[in-house]
Amino acid sequence: VHVPMDENETFRVVFKRVAVRKSPSVTAEIVNAETKGATVTGKVSRVQGKLWLQRSDGPGWMLMDGTSLGLGKLLERLPATKMACGNIGERLWHSPLRELPQPQWAPRHGYVALSGGLSATGWRNIWVLGGIIPNLGYSDDIWRSVDGGTSWGLVPAGIHWSPRSEFGCCGGSTAPEPKPKGVIYVVGGQGAPGLLADVWASDTAGRSWARMCPRAPFGPRTGVACATVPGNPLVLVVAGGVSDDVHRDLWVSQDGGVTFSMLSLTMPLGVGLMKWPPHLLCASRAINGRLGLWCLRLNLGDAVTAELEPLDEFSQSFDSEWNHELPKAPRFGLDLEANAAISFDKTANLQAQSLPDLKSVSSPSPWDCENLPLEKMSCHVPPDSCWVVCDMDAAHTRGHGKIYVLTEDRCFASDRQQYRAQDHFVKLLGFRLQLTHGLPMDLWLGRVRPCLLPRPRRFAGLAAN
Repeated sequence: VHVPMDENETFRVVFKRVAVRKSPSVTAEIVNAETKGATVTGKVSRVQGKLWLQRSDGPGWMLMDGTSLGLGKLLERLPATKMACGNIGERLWHSPLRELPQPQWAPRHGYVALSGGLSATGWRNIWVLGGIIPNLGYSDDIWRSVDGGTSWGLVPAGIHWSPRSEFGCCGGSTAPEPKPKGVIYVVGGQGAPGLLADVWASDTAGRSWARMCPRAPFGPRTGVACATVPGNPLVLVVAGGVSDDVHRDLWVSQDGGVTFSMLSLTMPLGVGLMKWPPHLLCASRAINGRLGLWCLRLNLGDAVTAELEPLDEFSQSFDSEWNHELPKAPRFGLDLEANAAISFDKTANLQAQSLPDLKSVSSPSPWDCENLPLEKMSCHVPPDSCWVVCDMDAAHTRGHGKIYVLTEDRCFASDRQQYRAQDHFVKLLGFRLQLTHGLPMDLWLGRVRPCLLPRPRRFAGLAAN
């Protein structure tokens, strides 16, 4: 007899591995399994005296308490939480995804997507570099969008890196004053001759390139992670990757990729890197889809050292949770204003993980970078073959608060739903202040509102949404 409860609830798996069964019975067929730390959603039902969770985020049933089987507690109920709006102007990307016109660079796979710098139109630049074009092979072209992914232009580049896919790519810049100087790097990858180990750099937004190192000491490899130190684009960090082995090493160059030194630090498998001022954020995907997250602190000088600090308890025990298949670095976006990492879970739904304040990383009280599903932000794409780009990933340049998802042949962008809701609240607040304190509405809308929300978009994009 099934006695269902009223509504969906969210639970965390607290046992090492919990079976997902076809029906609510310990003898029913096992259709899947969830590992410790995974979050699951569904309705609780009492079946023959036992509590079972009927999944709403996937097929199957999960036993909630295995005490009668000698296992103990299996699922732990989580408080009802949703990704909060936060401060005004934060998490404007938490809106449904809308498909953009098909990009001119599509179709291709194995490319790299990169966001950085403010274009003359007021939008953040989005680049697509290299990859494999069906029936044509490896590519070395560079595309850029300056209107939020609506259109793309081919960047004319002189002599530069050879055609390749699955390479490392990152960008960095100096502080904004008096004038920022940016650098884009391309590291290694897979080309027609095989695996590559060269390092290239451009300080002209991809229009001209210099080969900084023909063969880096870490050797030929694909799938490398790389990032620059915030505020110092000449310090390049390279980690992980795959050759005839799966690498967990860490290398640092302090001269723009000309020379490298290897650090005595073991990195997580399948690591990804992003700037998290004043340090770097490391991420690796567990078998349950959740990201393990670490803070990478570099101590620069003649003898460079590094520390890798897990951000939560899940990341501390990550070596027992990682995917035992060939690890692939997660492609995640980072919102520095809201302090959140955005990525796809294993069911192709976007999720956000809140990051601790850097001052509290070493705090004795544990932080939980819980992965919260982003409702209505699904575009049904293979999570391992697309890029997640957030235009709020720069410390000194405020974006439009948008998330972009780039697949092999399509582009998506978060629409204006959250922006409109917050803009409506700001206007209502202005009306209230006008009535109660006599604050002129034109002053509120002209001077205060632009400090709270990005300026309305005047260029191509999702203006109609």
